[in-house]
Amino acid sequence: MTVEEILKQNGYTDEQIKEADPKLMTAIAAVLSTATSAQSAAEARINEAQDIERRYNHMYHSEIVPALNKWGSDKANQDAENARLQAELTFYKTQNEGARSAGFVPNEAPRFTPDPNVKPAESRGPDGRYVTQGNPVPGSPALLSELMRGMSEMSWAENTYRRLYGEDLPETYDFYKEVEEGNRNAMSFRDHFSRKYKFEEKLKSINEQKQQKHDEAIRKEERSKLEKEWAERGGTNPNVRQAASSQYARVKKAVETGEAKDPLMMGAEARRAQTSRMIKAEIAERESQGNA
Repeated sequence: MTVEEILKQNGYTDEQIKEADPKLMTAIAAVLSTATSAQSAAEARINEAQDIERRYNHMYHSEIVPALNKWGSDKANQDAENARLQAELTFYKTQNEGARSAGFVPNEAPRFTPDPNVKPAESRGPDGRYVTQGNPVPGSPALLSELMRGMSEMSWAENTYRRLYGEDLPETYDFYKEVEEGNRNAMSFRDHFSRKYKFEEKLKSINEQKQQKHDEAIRKEERSKLEKEWAERGGTNPNVRQAASSQYARVKKAVETGEAKDPLMMGAEARRAQTSRMIKAEIAERESQGNA
């Protein structure tokens, strides 16, 4: 909504708005623009936060909960299988000892001796607790660590892509395939993903656009200042100026250096045209000084 529309809603007529102080109108417009930008930025942050919450809720219910349920089920099955094997081992050991005692199996028959050079994978420490860097088997914290790391990488990929490209990942995107592709190329997931989707080039392009907008805003602001200053000095018509100190010395110098013709030797139309050119040249000179 413009300043004029706001004033009309508050009962001001078109004539009153036209008669308002231009400086006041400019100041009000600046405040309105700042407030509108701040409101838009706040709404964008709220939408982004809501979107992140929605995606995390979806990830939790569709991926984390099923994974934890599967892990619990696998652990229970593994514990049951371990208990069965232990019971079966105890049974056969007891049978073997009984057969030896009864003479059915000679005492000199070889007994099973574990190979001392073969050590099972250490998934527990001396205190009986699971080793965090052990094999990621059901029941080990390493499995949860791998799961959480995968979730972190997945979230990073989605958020970074959306931040740079302003949209969701393509429908063909598959996190696990990307991980496997990165492993085949001996690259970390983030390095592989960043190179595949050209994050570095996109970020460079975004920064260049921001810098270009910044420079353009500065040039526009300087031009507005000059136009405002000129309007205050001579009105909005560059060919009409208010009374000021004589510029005879400047005109004389321009005539002597050949930059301008002698106004006394020119007709009315040519003289007005030359005056207009000199005024515009002065504006251009002031703008160049302002940009410098």
